[in-house]
Amino acid sequence: SSKGLSISAKTDVKYLYLMVKGKNLNPEKDRIIIPVDITPKSGSYSYKNYKFNKAADFVIDMQGRKNTKVNVQNYYSRYTFSYKKYDDSIENKGAHKKDTDVFVPVYLSIGRGMTLPVDKKYIPYKKYDTGKLTYGISDTKSKDYNSLADFYYADNAVEMRIPWGMLNFRDPSHKEIEDDFNENGRLSGLKIKNIYIGAYAKNLTADMNSYTWAKWDKTEY
Repeated sequence: SSKGLSISAKTDVKYLYLMVKGKNLNPEKDRIIIPVDITPKSGSYSYKNYKFNKAADFVIDMQGRKNTKVNVQNYYSRYTFSYKKYDDSIENKGAHKKDTDVFVPVYLSIGRGMTLPVDKKYIPYKKYDTGKLTYGISDTKSKDYNSLADFYYADNAVEMRIPWGMLNFRDPSHKEIEDDFNENGRLSGLKIKNIYIGAYAKNLTADMNSYTWAKWDKTEY
């Protein structure tokens, strides 16, 4: 069901594109929550004070131009699974619970901690919050032009593009995602038929509904 909001999606080789619209939506001021259900094997029906009709694996949390990011349910975090031995700051709460409501940033490792052999200087572990989204538009004539832009506000609407890899897709052309690596003990693929996407803002809602796309074997340029 929906109440004052609509959400639409489309895809290409690199991105999942989303648009959220609402007559009474003010994207500059309203906090917008976009849950995305990727895997049928885990997920949370809640995020902070928000309740969903499907179990979400990712949440796009929009709180203005400088504070919009993608968070992942900790159980489905590739970073938590892959780097818990190396990063002491990792949030372990919920990391082994399929329905945990703990969501964490989508981190990317950019350097393991190491001690230099000559001067014994320690170089700390480094990671980057790759889920933090950049505001702007690809129109070079616009004052908001940014070639790295991920999302943009329009009248009563917000548009965005999310890289497939950020949503744990291995091969979007054949709808292959990361399987349950906690259960399997390793990274491996799982074919799915569809995903679910919704949107929530103030008293406005667009419940999570199914979205799918045609498979492809060749890329058009």
